Amino acid sequence: MTTTIEARDLGRLVELAELHLERITLDTIKAIREKYRSGQREHGGRLWEKNGMLARITQEHLDAVVYGHTLREQLSIVSGLMKHARIAEDRCDVADAVEAADSALDAILRENPTG
Repeated sequence: MTTTIEARDLGRLVELAELHLERITLDTIKAIREKYRSGQREHGGRLWEKNGMLARITQEHLDAVVYGHTLREQLSIVSGLMKHARIAEDRCDVADAVEAADSALDAILRENPTG
């Protein structure tokens, strides 16, 4: 089933996206300020004196890449399962719909949805 987004709905989506962006921005600024101040208290800005700093930075970047990839993969799995549940619901196959929804929930709650 295809739906058409009407102009008023599109305007609302843009408004919601802007509000989402504002929350992301404010939360990020707050987190950076807190982390910066904590680091200043801990190190006083002398990162060269912190043993293994460069190695930790590289590891943190690699973690972020893995987290982003994993999240994208998990969302794809959950999305596929929820689409399957919707199709099963349209066919009035309640058992299949419930199984697909349960699988989606399981994928969300497990650390590794494919393992």
